[in-house]
Amino acid sequence: MAAGQGEPRDPKRERRSRKGASLGHDECVPAKPRPLNGEDYKTVLAELRTKARAQGLWCPFMPREHGGMGLGPLANALVQMELGESHLGALSVNTQGPDDATMLTLLEHGTEYQKEKFLKPLLNGEKRICYSMTEKAAGADATGMRSRADKVGNEKYRLNGEKWFSSAASVADIAVVMARTAPDAPRRMASRPRPVSPIIGAR
Repeated sequence: MAAGQGEPRDPKRERRSRKGASLGHDECVPAKPRPLNGEDYKTVLAELRTKARAQGLWCPFMPREHGGMGLGPLANALVQMELGESHLGALSVNTQGPDDATMLTLLEHGTEYQKEKFLKPLLNGEKRICYSMTEKAAGADATGMRSRADKVGNEKYRLNGEKWFSSAASVADIAVVMARTAPDAPRRMASRPRPVSPIIGAR
């Protein structure tokens, strides 16, 4: 955790935080116009990612034992702020949304199968996530969502519904789909298990 939040100062972690800020200023901001000037976007991003990883800058929010920088909330927020000066910033260190939140969720709650199939390629920057929630009638209001995930057997679900917008779908390999697993449950459940669950799957 970062200094200022009741945590001991970690000079190494602070240096990594400063290096992240330098990457944003010195590499990502100057690279912004390159794709607009005709250079291949994936090539530019791959170059930035190579430079980032060579400096130990990768997934600042993830624990070090999982390949990240192990930054606490405050240090991570400062790095994100600096990287935000360029649309390539977060992508250069694999901390773009909605991939970042999905990685943390899989790390904390995923099965071993899900970690191997989904988390591992996300951590390596090989795959991208899209977040599929918005529907025609309900919009992004989960309490009005009609898409269902019907359980088939003990381990599988069959998705039944239609989504009208999925964040980052154009570049995604994996989708997190929000769907109702208890379609007859009340719209709002204060004390019982939630009727809406995320379902993850690959193309």
